[in-house]
Formats: sequence, structure tokens, C-alpha cells
Amino acid sequence: MHDVDLKFMVVTQDLELETPIITYCDGETCELSHNLALFLRDAGFQNTRVLVNGWSLWRLAGMPVESGTAFQSRQ
Repeated sequence: MHDVDLKFMVVTQDLELETPIITYCDGETCELSHNLALFLRDAGFQNTRVLVNGWSLWRLAGMPVESGTAFQSRQ
């Protein structure tokens, strides 16, 4: 099993399959958010949506942001 598979299992272990998940990336042509949404749907998370150009729109709206490690280990 790959490290990314283990991290995915840790991050999603407490989520119900009905949990709304919104994927986003930066730029209207970015495919990463679409690919992630398809991956999540294949994993059973059917309530998944894509916010196109989401990061730029979020920041433009003055919404809060945090920085740090994307995958922090659960204690």
C-alpha cells in the first residue's frame, strides 16, 4: 500500500459517505479538483462537487485562509 493510500484512509476514516465534499484548485483550467472529485466518487463519496477556480474565488471574496501541513497526523 502506498503512503498516499494510507493518508487517504486516515483522512476519510471518520467521514460518512454522504458527507458533502467540495474540491477546488486554482485556475479555470486546473483539472486536479475534477480528478479528485472523480476519485472520491469512485471511493463512494457521492455528494462531491467541484468549485471551478475555487481558490481564486475564495480569496477574492476575502474568505479566511490558514497555512500549514495538508495532512496532519491524528493523535
